[in-house]
Amino acid sequence: MGVSSIDAANAVLPQFAAAWNEKFAVDPRDDADAHRPWADTPDALDHTLARREERTLSKALTFRVDGTIYCIKTKGAGIALRGVKVELRHHLDGTMTVHYKDRILPVTACRTYSVPEPAEDEKTIDLRIDHIVAARHIAAPAPLEVGRG
Repeated sequence: MGVSSIDAANAVLPQFAAAWNEKFAVDPRDDADAHRPWADTPDALDHTLARREERTLSKALTFRVDGTIYCIKTKGAGIALRGVKVELRHHLDGTMTVHYKDRILPVTACRTYSVPEPAEDEKTIDLRIDHIVAARHIAAPAPLEVGRG
């Protein structure tokens, strides 16, 4: 198609979408709309869409996420929480809440440390090398021709 800019891509998009749909579209078995309207609150929707992961609290009531050590705030010694599994919920607005049983635990960031870059695998190493080689070709000056004479 020879598309090399966003404007060119937007110009080609209607034809491309029509060709794509003609090739891959499948009629539904049932024509009835299967979508259900959201009847709950926006907070419940945020709860439903949150990305969840599990962490185990250390003896010091800490856990790590993305280069940050978090500490659970307790009113007492918090001995009962040592070693328990908590659920982290990462919300769409970028916030995180920590849940244990039916409670949201107060948490504070204690320390931040650098996170190493993820290791390259066979799927990404070729692309990375291609970018490096391309950058060297652009940055390298053309060789000077020495004339005879």
